[in-house]
Amino acid sequence: ERGNMLRAYGNALGDTIKQAMGDGAEEFATLNKALGEVSPETVAAVTVLAVKYEILVERINKVDIPNEAAQAHQSLAAAYAAYGAALRGLTKIGADGTIPPAAFQQYSDAAVAVGKAFIESMQFFTERGVRFEHDEPGAIFALP
Repeated sequence: ERGNMLRAYGNALGDTIKQAMGDGAEEFATLNKALGEVSPETVAAVTVLAVKYEILVERINKVDIPNEAAQAHQSLAAAYAAYGAALRGLTKIGADGTIPPAAFQQYSDAAVAVGKAFIESMQFFTERGVRFEHDEPGAIFALP
């Protein structure tokens, strides 16, 4: 019962994240370009990414959360929210036409926090013996 509930939760959460993220290649390319070249086009592209994360957080918060998973779930949602906010920070161009150093630092900190929260989610499922088949959406939380 408990394992099935956690597995269903993991699959719902995994599906939500996978739908939003894709393979990440486009996001990586957008960020690389934006960090190297500040232009109206790159600012617009990063704004689109920020909105993607805002929508992801809304969708994460709509997933049914077992009480046992509440803390890990909230940590992950908060980390994605901070990441979206940090992306918005990268769009606030200074008077000198560059991205302020504080925005880079906020982005870097937020990226690390997402990684940590994701690892905590992986550990949450592993510690409770929840296993996902490779073709299940929850497999994104499976430790290799």
